[in-house]
Parts: sequence; C-alpha cells; structure tokens
Amino acid sequence: MPPQDARATSGPYYNEPEVQHALLLLARDRVQVWLTLVLDAVSEFETAARQHVEQLESNHDAEVDFAGVLSALASAVTTVVPGTKEAVDVLSQGVALIDLLEHGYNAGVATTLAQGKAKLHQSLTALSQSARYALTTALDGYEQRLEEAVNNALTYVDSASTDPAYIRALCDWMGVVEPNRGNSLEPVRQALENQFFGVYESVRAQLLQATGVAGWDDGDMNPNQWEHDAIQRERELYREEGEQAWGDAYKEGGE
Repeated sequence: MPPQDARATSGPYYNEPEVQHALLLLARDRVQVWLTLVLDAVSEFETAARQHVEQLESNHDAEVDFAGVLSALASAVTTVVPGTKEAVDVLSQGVALIDLLEHGYNAGVATTLAQGKAKLHQSLTALSQSARYALTTALDGYEQRLEEAVNNALTYVDSASTDPAYIRALCDWMGVVEPNRGNSLEPVRQALENQFFGVYESVRAQLLQATGVAGWDDGDMNPNQWEHDAIQRERELYREEGEQAWGDAYKEGGE
C-alpha cells in the first residue's frame, strides 16, 4: 500500500493538484539525475577502457564484436531504470532501446579499419555516442508518461499532502527512488566492464596469435575461449572486490 499522510484532513486529498504537481516535479528530477548517472557510467567506462586498449603491445588486424557490450548496456539500463511500469514499458517495448543502441553504434563504425587497437578505440567512440542518443531518446518517451504514472499512483492514495518528506516517500513507493552511484551508475558500468573485458581478451588473443608466443600454438590463444573465460573471471572478481575489479581484471589478464 502507498504511504498516507494523516495530516491531510480536507477531503481525500489535502490539495490534489498541488500533490500531483509536487510528485511530478520530484519524479522528473530523479529521472534526470538517473540519466546523468547512467551517462557518467558510460563516460567513466570509456575513459578506463581506452587506457587498457593502449596497453596492448601490438596493433595487428583483429575482429572486434561489440554486440555483447550493447546488449549488456540495454539490459542493465532496463533493470535499473526508475521502476514504474510506464518506464519499463517505454524502454523495453515502445522505444526498443537495443535497436536504438545498435543503430547508433553501426552508424559510427567504419568498415575500413582492420587493426585491433584502432577498431577498439572506434568502437568505444561509437558506443558512447550511441548510448547518449539512445538513452536521451528513450527517456524522452518515458518523461512524457510520467504524468500518467503519477496519476496512477494517486488513485491508490486516500490522504496526501505536499509535505516534502511525504512526497519523497510517495515517489519511492512509485518506484522512482532517489538515484545514486550504487543503484544507478555502478550496475551500468559493471555491465559494460564485464562484457568489454571479454572483447578485450578476444582481441588480445588474436594479437598474440599474429605475433606468436614461444611454446604456444593457436589453440592456446583461442579468442572465443579467452572471451568466455574473461567474462566469467571478471564477474567473479567483481563479486569479491566490487569496483576494484574493473582494474584488477586486466592485471590478471596480462597487462
């Protein structure tokens, strides 16, 4: 049941239009803060990823597949978006976030590049640009439906007021909780870090195959196996270390 405010003594609402307005303003503010945190997650990830790419010692040709990174981003965003039914509907059905991400990413990736490091850098640029476009587009659709979400929430309330503490509690009950690093930025960045580390290790295996490693054959540097193992290893390390895993995974991977 939603929170009630016993101080609302005049009719079913203290002042229904004022309550509606206050709740809508707070919900919109929280959604905008959430969007900023998610975009910060993408920016932080991109900066760190570029530093790791520069640690690769050779620049031979390699295949780079970012499909898993894009999918992980779409899934993470849908999971942590401020949780009203309207938000989930918009992001998972109405706007098709993954389609927006893939469209923007593909438009930013040239097919003429062949070298692994250059491809990784270009893919990071395309990911960042497509994320900003896709998320702002998706959230435009969500914000247009926030008023609907607020109206739906108020149908369950018998007594309400514009007291800030009460409005915050009602907004929390709607599912539009106050965004912070832990519930918004970190899950999105971890999704990106996890899948990108797999891509990175796949490219590293291909580069090592091109240069050769004494005592190893190509089977010891299987890109698909390295990618699979890297994703599992980073995920386990994150469970143990939290954010520190975003750097430590690369140390274990050979940087």
